[in-house]
Amino acid sequence: MVLITDCMRAGGLPDGEYTLGVQTVRVENGQARTFDGSLAGSTCSLDQALRNMVFKADVPVWEAIQMVTTIPATYLGVTDRIGDIAVGKEANFTLLNKELQVQATYIQGEQVYKCGEKF
Repeated sequence: MVLITDCMRAGGLPDGEYTLGVQTVRVENGQARTFDGSLAGSTCSLDQALRNMVFKADVPVWEAIQMVTTIPATYLGVTDRIGDIAVGKEANFTLLNKELQVQATYIQGEQVYKCGEKF
């Protein structure tokens, strides 16, 4: 199984009105809908999908982590570059705390995000 997300720009933000292209959508309880009630997209981030698998579906952490790393890289045929941490690979990774919340993100070995700080 591969975990993916189509999280729209309102992902991680509080309930309220946001734009999706030229359309205004209303986010309530994590659901983004147009004013006629149609589903407008997801607000579930990839780290939230990971937490859902571990804490709601009781998938072991190691297995859920593979669902966002090695399994998609294998499916896409890019394991020579990404999917795990090894010499010669791109060094793209995310540090999580024990609650599986993002603490830092690194792209090509350079920190581009740290929880609570603006870059």
